[in-house]
Amino acid sequence: MQKQPLSNSDSEQANNDTQSARLTELEIKSAYQQETLESLSNEVSKQWTVIDQLTRKMGMMAEQIYSSTHDGGKAQDDPPPPHY
Repeated sequence: MQKQPLSNSDSEQANNDTQSARLTELEIKSAYQQETLESLSNEVSKQWTVIDQLTRKMGMMAEQIYSSTHDGGKAQDDPPPPHY
């Protein structure tokens, strides 16, 4: 038995099915990529919040170190030493 060639309508239908399958696959990939992008964006936002907090703390510590080394090594809140 010999295969009959596809008619134009059969060929067009097969082409449409192929294009539809490819489009569906691309839509699925796009949805996963969008979800990943949103997740990564949230993580970066959280990391920037932590970085900002650490930067502020580091600045405060640097100021404390600077003031303690430029005040003769004595912190301003320390009570005076006892005299004998």
